[in-house]
Amino acid sequence: MVPLLVLHGFNSSPNSEKSCQLRAACAERGIECYIPQLPGDVELAIQLLDDWARLQDGFVVFGSSLGGFYASYLAGKYGARSVLVNPSCRPYQSLEKYRGENTHPYTGETFYLGDAQVAFLKQIDQTPLAPLDSMLIMVQEGDEVLDYKQAVSKYAGANLHLEKGGNHRFEGFENHIDRVFDFLYQ
Repeated sequence: MVPLLVLHGFNSSPNSEKSCQLRAACAERGIECYIPQLPGDVELAIQLLDDWARLQDGFVVFGSSLGGFYASYLAGKYGARSVLVNPSCRPYQSLEKYRGENTHPYTGETFYLGDAQVAFLKQIDQTPLAPLDSMLIMVQEGDEVLDYKQAVSKYAGANLHLEKGGNHRFEGFENHIDRVFDFLYQ
């Protein structure tokens, strides 16, 4: 089986709850799992992911929030199956409040979000989407950080799992792990 790439959200880490749940599920299934600590600098994050992807002979990708945006980019560029959970669809807008210098809460990395980084995010947003039947979009209407309607609109025609209520972390995600693996490895 091809490896699973798991991408956490903005200012998160490989030790996020979903990442840990997916790491354990991969171990149970004998699947190689790569969960990198993503740099806060968006250009460095994409460079790290592109460098990894080019070395693979196929992979599947899971991303949440900003990691969902990155996963969508990688799926489109490399033809990977993907699962996006409460994905950021316009991070160049949703990260507006982080403009300027930031310090990553888990790594202590200092990074800057300015016009160049916003332009970069807009540029990679132009990458064509992967075939919609190779994408599973999981959103909860109660997402307090991102507007779930943006994901429903952007990925119209993809496999959609929409739940009422919930939150940005995707409440009850542990109940959907089999769905994630069944979709990625069908």
